[in-house]
Amino acid sequence: MQGQPIEPSRLHGMGSLLAHRGPDAQGIYNQGGLGLVHRRLSIIDLDARSEQPMRVEHCLLIYNGEIYNYLEIRAVLEGLGHAFRTESDSEVLVRAYLQWGRECLQHFNGMWAFALWDEQKQVLWCARDRFGVKPFYFAEVGSEFRFASEPKALLGDDPGLRRMNPRALGRFLVESICDDEEETFFAGLKPLPAAHHLWISREGGLHTQRYWALAPGHNFEAGLELASVRLQGAPSVPALSFADPQLPAHPDVSFYTAAEALRALLQDAVRLRLRSDVPVGTCLSGGMDSSSIVSIASALNSTPIRTFSSEYSEPDCSESDYIRAVVEGCHTQATRVIPRPEELIEAMAKICWAQDEPSGSATLFTQWKVMQSAHNQVKVLLDGQGGDEVFAGYLPYLEDYIWDLAWQGKEKSELAASEELAGRSFAKVAGKARWQSRLPGFLRKAEKLRPDPWKPPAYLQAGLRDGMLGVDRSRTPARNWPDRLSRRLAHDLTNLSIPQLLRYEDRNSMAFSLEARTPFLDYRLVEFAFSLPSQYKIQHGWTKRVLRTAVAGLAPPEIITRRDKKGYPTPAVHWYRGPLKDWVGDQLNSQSAREWFQAERLDRLFREHQAGTDHSWEIWRVLSVLEWKRLFLSGEGFADPPRSSGAAAVAAAVPPSP
Repeated sequence: MQGQPIEPSRLHGMGSLLAHRGPDAQGIYNQGGLGLVHRRLSIIDLDARSEQPMRVEHCLLIYNGEIYNYLEIRAVLEGLGHAFRTESDSEVLVRAYLQWGRECLQHFNGMWAFALWDEQKQVLWCARDRFGVKPFYFAEVGSEFRFASEPKALLGDDPGLRRMNPRALGRFLVESICDDEEETFFAGLKPLPAAHHLWISREGGLHTQRYWALAPGHNFEAGLELASVRLQGAPSVPALSFADPQLPAHPDVSFYTAAEALRALLQDAVRLRLRSDVPVGTCLSGGMDSSSIVSIASALNSTPIRTFSSEYSEPDCSESDYIRAVVEGCHTQATRVIPRPEELIEAMAKICWAQDEPSGSATLFTQWKVMQSAHNQVKVLLDGQGGDEVFAGYLPYLEDYIWDLAWQGKEKSELAASEELAGRSFAKVAGKARWQSRLPGFLRKAEKLRPDPWKPPAYLQAGLRDGMLGVDRSRTPARNWPDRLSRRLAHDLTNLSIPQLLRYEDRNSMAFSLEARTPFLDYRLVEFAFSLPSQYKIQHGWTKRVLRTAVAGLAPPEIITRRDKKGYPTPAVHWYRGPLKDWVGDQLNSQSAREWFQAERLDRLFREHQAGTDHSWEIWRVLSVLEWKRLFLSGEGFADPPRSSGAAAVAAAVPPSP
């Protein structure tokens, strides 16, 4: 692109706001109207030759993430005649583009958000990984196309972008949903969706396209065959015995074939994500997913793996016994932290600054303390995000499972066990499914996963509420799937649950200069899991059934047979009634709160919480919105940024568009 150079102070300013993501080096390119700044967190090939922006032939790259199978791709490219000057995955990315063009994305197994400038074609090409593990935000302002790893870089560069998006705020306050659509809490600032790429040129303008999607359907045989092909060359894994002595036998013999394939896929996903030239550790909550990763990583490592956990004394939040079982069973080098309520007051502004946008629950504080404890011990952390959405780990999924069985008239053998685990009756659900299944097709009422429309909260001030009533209040529809459980799992994986959880984890980890990696979001494993029958995921009151069998003999028995579900719990419900009562009350009664919220409504919400009704999630959402409003909309965070005590790569660019 031709044009005037970008003002250098803008690039330095954007890089400074993202220094926590890459404290090891900064690189800037600023020529012909194209401005790029990159902050490096050195993970693979620590030499300065791998710093970015990286030039390879006629291409220039800035890149955040890791291509885990870069060694395998490099070997293929070398066989095709490519010569490498670094040991980095960054150079592999560029040379893969030179060899295969934009189809190179189909070869990558990893997480990425990158921008590649092709000087010959005069095209800027940007892409984000299949599940959106790595972030990418952009704005079109006048003749400029701007992008960054975090909104704060764009908002700091242009205060005019610090405008609230009423639709995003309303949906969040009502349902705690965010990051599921092509919008942010800032009007005019958009995310590049997961599994999408875009390209921009002076002649052709801006184009966005999806390059990958989950395929609906349960074709187990095809999934098994594809998994076998993808695992060629991978290290072998211990064979499963036919029956699992720790769990009831599964009636379908093919179930054990599936479990064996899953074990191989999960082991290979962990193996690839242990690749690093710096220390690697794992998060350990005591749940099924993180415990499985720790168990496999420990089996693959010749030295004790480092684990990082958060523990609480409150019984409904304590996972100490399970954490201890994994630490002792896998002989890990364990770090445990016990967060205190007063630390939440000190951390609140830092968490909200790191997140850029409001967050849904106080579990972020637990994760924040885990990341803080890992800072200066490791640079890479493996975590279990995705396991629940891929293998039906949450108890509400039992309702969908029963619906599907009842539709076929097969729910009787599963109903009692599912009701016992969920602690509720599914009789009405089953009856409704059976009734609808008997109707002619044209009379069947479409089962909506998310009914329309949402309504703004009653506790908002009239002006803000009226503004929300004037926007599109529909919800994202779910794609069609052959059964209700798979539809919900896929929707949670790609829209409702995982996108916001990945944002929380990315910001919390990067605030402490840590790279978080998610083995359960290896696309090979996900595609295989969605080829499995639902009865392999839930069976006779056991969630994650196939995963339990896959890691039996690796994870401790206490983990395999654990049936309750917590997931990074924080005792906010107790703290808001005890040590944090005065602090929370002051926030809810502040002048800032009264500008957006009706004081008497918030007071009633808080009094009900004190009286025993659990409003802790809703209270957190309000607290988070108030802090976000102060730091970002009012701009106080840019004048005096809250600093975490510790924080890879970031991309920010400002090339002109037509």
